[in-house]
Amino acid sequence: VFHYYLQGSRSFGFMFDIDGVFVRGKEVFSHSSEALKLLLDRRGRFKVPTVFVTNAGNTLRSRKAEQLSERLGIKVIIMTRLTMR
Repeated sequence: VFHYYLQGSRSFGFMFDIDGVFVRGKEVFSHSSEALKLLLDRRGRFKVPTVFVTNAGNTLRSRKAEQLSERLGIKVIIMTRLTMR
């Protein structure tokens, strides 16, 4: 969980690793979709800021987001790649 300040009010958000947490390869873990849907509002948007990260560099971020959206049944728009140096 990460914290941020928005217009003077304190709030929070989530940062999730994808690989090995929600999916492994093409396999979606059993309750991944259900758990993430608890964070969505009626319009299918995340109630709090949510970021997905991966250290997999074998796919474009846009394609990885598209695959994740399809597999989990949620709309993932932007992802970031976690790079350790």
